[in-house]
Amino acid sequence: LNKKMKVLFIILADNEEEKFKIKLSSDAGFYIPLGIAKIAAILENDKHLVKVLDTRLVSSDINKEMYTTIKKFKPDIIGFPMSLFSAKKVFYNSNFIKKHFDIPIVVGGPYASIFLERILKQNNSIDIVVFGEGYYVISEILSSIKTNKSLKNIKGIAFKECNDVIV
Repeated sequence: LNKKMKVLFIILADNEEEKFKIKLSSDAGFYIPLGIAKIAAILENDKHLVKVLDTRLVSSDINKEMYTTIKKFKPDIIGFPMSLFSAKKVFYNSNFIKKHFDIPIVVGGPYASIFLERILKQNNSIDIVVFGEGYYVISEILSSIKTNKSLKNIKGIAFKECNDVIV
């Protein structure tokens, strides 16, 4: 039961200009979002395998890159940070993933925290929304998935059960 879980985080560009600026700017530092970095550190500390696909650095077809990464890494769960600016891209890409893979998709971040019910009602490809600080909630989510237990006792998340949104 002490199985390591594989977690893939996918970071999307908020807009094409951001992606373009990153390519052009050699002197600008490049960063992984702090929330993802913290969550990845906690998960790695718990001996889980974590991979981050930063599509802001992908110059070719993002869908192809996601598909290939998922096929090779075989994650147990996929997470997207979600902002107001990246929300539509998260919806689009989570739908793309669900067409090809049966892997739980989790979203978190400021937008997800505010619009959690709307996200779950309007998008069947997103399974779990983490609201507020998700640093330790993610370990509980992985534990529930690993042991096939209900998510109901985890505070700080929303999910769908029989077409009802559970918060």
